[in-house]
Amino acid sequence: MLSSVSNIVEFGAHADAMDPLLSSARRSYEVASPPILVVTDGSRESGAAVRVAAAMTARDNIPIEAVVVAGRMGPTIARAARECGASLIVMGLTREGLASRLLGSGAVARVLQSAQTPVLAVPATARALPRAAVAAIDFSPASLHAAREVRDRLVRPGRLHLVYIRPSTPATGWDIGGWDAAYEAGVAIKLGELTRELTTEGITVVPRIESGSVPDTLLRVADETKADVIACGNRNANIVERHLLGHVPLQLMLAGERSVLMAP
Repeated sequence: MLSSVSNIVEFGAHADAMDPLLSSARRSYEVASPPILVVTDGSRESGAAVRVAAAMTARDNIPIEAVVVAGRMGPTIARAARECGASLIVMGLTREGLASRLLGSGAVARVLQSAQTPVLAVPATARALPRAAVAAIDFSPASLHAAREVRDRLVRPGRLHLVYIRPSTPATGWDIGGWDAAYEAGVAIKLGELTRELTTEGITVVPRIESGSVPDTLLRVADETKADVIACGNRNANIVERHLLGHVPLQLMLAGERSVLMAP
């Protein structure tokens, strides 16, 4: 068993023995970019996190900092990310007990409550960088951060679907003064501007306006587009919203079928 110092160990030398992919990844970069922080506990899910992080560093020459945790995971990982200046935290999406995950007390959820760094949670089946992504857009800084982050993690050629989920139409069905059409036209203009901004060599950006509940709609679009990852903003919902009304990132993780990238 690995020991811990102040609840966290950067395992450096231990990492080579744990996963050859991580060993080769650590040798492949020249320190020039903020590192990726990969969290591992020896599980299948954390092994997937190591593989995905290794693929990122192999392609983009990004250094990896690897940690194993004991104790209070959220504050520990958040502190480690701050101390090494990490641009991304990569960790396994563990299938924990249903009640624990619904209450937001799972490992990833605890990190989300503390971290000010984007978090990529990957299922045990993850093997490589994603080719297609769905990004939830509400034009908040968090959602724009998530969209840019997930775009930069896609392989080339890749496809990014920007999904704006409009509020439900009022029960009366009235469209007072053409407000509904004007609203949708304004959203379409903003989505078009964002599409042009995010389009880059090798990445096709596709805007779409949908309606429905946010998590259900994102999961449906991800199924339709065969997306490997869903990206969304994490705005640290208050305790009532998180525990009683639901928290979109946690609901997406609950599905457990694909990677989820969350940006603060």
